[in-house]
Amino acid sequence: MARSLCITGLAAFLGLTVEAGAAPDDAIALEAIDVSASPLATAQAPLAARAYAGSLGEADQAAIQASGARNITEALRLIPGVQAPPPNGTGSGDFAQNIGIRGLTARFSGYATVLLDGIPLSSAPYLQPELSLAPVSFGMLERIDVIKSGAAVRYGPQNVGGVINYVTWPIPKEFGGLVRLRGNLNGSEQARGFLNGQADLVVGATNPEGSGLALLYSGNHGPSFRPRTNQDIDDAMLKYRVQLTPESYVDGRVHGYNATADLPGPLDRAGYARDPYGSTNGFQTYQGSRIEGVTRYVNEFDGTKYFETTLFDTSSRRTFGLSNRSRDAAATVYDVTPRSYNTFGIEPRFSVRTDLLGLNQEISLGYRYVREDAEERRLRRSFRAGANPFLVRPALNRDSSGATDAHAAYLDDKFTFGTLTITPGIRVEDVTTSRRNNQTGFRAEEHYTVPLPSLRVGFQATPALFLYGNVGRSFGAVGFLQLPASAIDQHIDPEIATTAEVGARYTIGGLAADVAVFQFNFDNQIVFDTLQGVYTNVGRTLHRGVETSLRYDLAALDPALAGLSAYATYAYIDATVDAGPIKGNDLRLYSRHSGTVGVSYATGPWQLDWFGYAQSGQFADEANTAAPSADGKLGRIPGWTIWNARLTCEVAPLTTLTVGVQNVLDKRYYTRASLDDNGGIYAGPPRTAYVELRTRF
Repeated sequence: MARSLCITGLAAFLGLTVEAGAAPDDAIALEAIDVSASPLATAQAPLAARAYAGSLGEADQAAIQASGARNITEALRLIPGVQAPPPNGTGSGDFAQNIGIRGLTARFSGYATVLLDGIPLSSAPYLQPELSLAPVSFGMLERIDVIKSGAAVRYGPQNVGGVINYVTWPIPKEFGGLVRLRGNLNGSEQARGFLNGQADLVVGATNPEGSGLALLYSGNHGPSFRPRTNQDIDDAMLKYRVQLTPESYVDGRVHGYNATADLPGPLDRAGYARDPYGSTNGFQTYQGSRIEGVTRYVNEFDGTKYFETTLFDTSSRRTFGLSNRSRDAAATVYDVTPRSYNTFGIEPRFSVRTDLLGLNQEISLGYRYVREDAEERRLRRSFRAGANPFLVRPALNRDSSGATDAHAAYLDDKFTFGTLTITPGIRVEDVTTSRRNNQTGFRAEEHYTVPLPSLRVGFQATPALFLYGNVGRSFGAVGFLQLPASAIDQHIDPEIATTAEVGARYTIGGLAADVAVFQFNFDNQIVFDTLQGVYTNVGRTLHRGVETSLRYDLAALDPALAGLSAYATYAYIDATVDAGPIKGNDLRLYSRHSGTVGVSYATGPWQLDWFGYAQSGQFADEANTAAPSADGKLGRIPGWTIWNARLTCEVAPLTTLTVGVQNVLDKRYYTRASLDDNGGIYAGPPRTAYVELRTRF
């Protein structure tokens, strides 16, 4: 009877006729992975993460579902201090990611170390750390973990903005898995409607000895809310674990990803006024793929020692087809820019818990070697404005190759004095990066050694209150395309940031609260000198702010409120230029204020969620141009708020059906792209209804 009422209620919620449905995921054995410097403080115990001496953020499966997020971009907004703009420019699709942390530029996530189960996600972490190819699908992820400071000893490079770790679904403890089907339907007449489908699968098993195998698949197919947005993404992974002894095992994965997409053109000011969900070109395309293999050997010995060695090997390809004007009628150049990357890495790590010199210590020592090779070309078609570019033969006008040999050694030592922990550490990066102009034979090379010291302090003041502070250095590597392509006396140093942070976590009963205050100076930034046509170290920025989160289960207040919970996050970030004539101006494309609020109510087979996200206004350039430009690239971007709602019901054993609406009030909002020929206005998604079926077995 309850399930019959559930189906009827869901239909009424959206005015739809629906059948059958999806379920909570707690039947699949979920694993958290440790992203701290010491594997001995494993995240198998929740309190271990609560006692990490740095700012943490997470988006677990329950929070992701409650928010109604349809992709990784929307899920990341759950974490205070992390901003992810609507798809725009050459990142107008789920194949790429634009993530900004604490005011750092979001364009292709260039200032965050992004990992997939602890392995670098970018095609080449040193040569090309950006995520113009982000080879992981939303449906592959069980959770997202973020450390915003204090992790530069363990992870690098590009760790100025912190570390983001995407955690894929684990191998089930017993035979079983998960199936999820989701359809997104736009309800705005102005956006002309679209239907996008997502399908996810997890199936596998673990035997009594601990060996297991799982197959993961996620597919994303169909258009978005603008013309020229069709995408086809297929993502498949085979995960394995072989238990060698009770203390040791080998695990890893084989992972393949492929994406093709059309790219919408940006709108100028007049075009946005006429049709905010329009497009201006019919030629621009994207294709990207990656094949990856990962193997890890782990030995936990007697519980006081831990050793692991990880090997990873990736091969990535990505190609843009782009015109030099936002409108086809004005374009005179069409470029195809294929790039390929091959990356190999090996990282052994040893940790031990000891009472050396009478002090309780956890010592972790590691080393990583990464070899990267890259090839990039540009094939150009030049033609008269308005002509068909594909009637012209392309000419090769850029051809270069790059290589990196990177060695990193790191050591940290966690001292425990009762409820006080002090963890000094250091990472040393030794990097050689080169670029060769294959058309002229010119070769440029940079070699640098960067020490990155760190200190973390944690104090368990009471069973409910944990206080922490940390200070450390982090860096951004010199990319190979930042090296000169012709004979010029130009030396480039890596970018350096110094971060200080203090914070507190309070957990008691149904209440969990976090607050962090931070500041970092980001110096030696690499920027392009338009007069000389080269990259140079002249940029400096200052980042300060506070991040908070609060979650409360109201049943702890009154048993009559069982099933009702509320949560909120808020971040204030002041990120400004710290050098030159525009010192004090806001950095481009970040909001000083951002936050979320949500309420969930569960009773019987039902769950109702209401979720909101808001961010304040932004500037599109560091000059802080307020007046909108005619081409749509510049001008202040208004802040915006959207609300999402969803209703879920268990319609059969282990199966739930969800119907929901994103942007319930059909708020019109937009961002701008200003750094390339695809610059202009890009609207955010209008009101969108979705139906999701989730079943576990």
